[in-house]
Amino acid sequence: LVLRRRGDTSGAAEAFRRAESRGHPEAGSSLGNLLSDAGDLSRAKAAYERSIAAGSTNALLNLGLMLADKGEFDDALRYLTAAEKAGDPVASYAIGRILEGRGDLPT
Repeated sequence: LVLRRRGDTSGAAEAFRRAESRGHPEAGSSLGNLLSDAGDLSRAKAAYERSIAAGSTNALLNLGLMLADKGEFDDALRYLTAAEKAGDPVASYAIGRILEGRGDLPT
């Protein structure tokens, strides 16, 4: 994270990849964020999915938010709902915003 804050995105990406290869479940989520911020959404999605497979609930949230930003609301809701079930309050908020935007909130 220090490398990323310093603007060394390639160094940060390499560090996240090393941590991911050593089994750190959140490293793929951090790599996904880095790739998403760079506009490489397909590689970001793959990084998030690897992190989800390793047990990261942060990756569920981050992938859901990225998909929502792309307008892929059905897929976003699937990941956000899983993050919410894992206890993430930001996921609950994001789900509410999506449902509100669709006019799907209960009355």
